[in-house]
This record gives sequence, C-alpha cells and structure tokens, in this order.
Amino acid sequence: MRYVNLPPDTNVDILFDTYDNVLCDIADRLAPLHTVERRKDRRAPWFDADCREARCECRRYERRYWKSGSVVEGRQWVDATR
Repeated sequence: MRYVNLPPDTNVDILFDTYDNVLCDIADRLAPLHTVERRKDRRAPWFDADCREARCECRRYERRYWKSGSVVEGRQWVDATR
C-alpha cells in the first residue's frame, strides 16, 4: 500500500486526487475488474408485450390450480396454454 505524506498547505485538488487514487488502488485490489459475457436473449424476436402478458396470465392460472387443486381452475389453465 502506498502512503503519501503531503504538507498541510497542499492544494485541495491535489489532496482529492491523492484520496481518489488511494481509494481506487484499494478497490482494484479487493475487487479487480473482469469481463462478463451476457447471453443472448433466448426469446424469439416476435416475443412482444402481448406474448409476455399471455405467458404471465397462463402462469397465474397454473399457480391458482396447483394451490387449490380445483377442476375449474385446472380447466382455465389448460385453456390458457392453448
């Protein structure tokens, strides 16, 4: 670690640069930069807001069915998936 002894009458800009450099050195040592590769979106390009809403609705019916076990809600879930 690099400590800097500066005279008390040092310019504020120099003090801030020194502070910033020391903090960046510490941060780089504790959490070094690395590259992250993002996966491409697996959804098709036609998957728009309407499709997303239909999928959410279908999953909502599925959750209701599994929670209650009702035949009516099971039928709603099956109809929503078609």
